[in-house]
Amino acid sequence: LKRVARPAPTTLTAREREIAALIEEGLSNKEIAERLEIGLPTVKNHVHNILTKLKATRRGQAAAMLRDVH
Repeated sequence: LKRVARPAPTTLTAREREIAALIEEGLSNKEIAERLEIGLPTVKNHVHNILTKLKATRRGQAAAMLRDVH
C-alpha cells in the first residue's frame, strides 16, 4: 500500500485550527458561525480550506485526521 503524505495541522491557520476544533466537537457550520460571531459563508470557506489542506472529503474525516495527530 502506498502511503499518502498528509500535511501537518500546522499548515492550518489559527482560525482554521479553531474551526477544526469546533468541527471535532460536532458543531454544524451554523453553530460555528454563531459561536465565533462570523458569517456562515465565512465558516463554509474555512471548512473548505481545511478539507483541501488535509486532503479530506468529509468533515468527519478531517476531524478524525486531526484527532490522530494529537
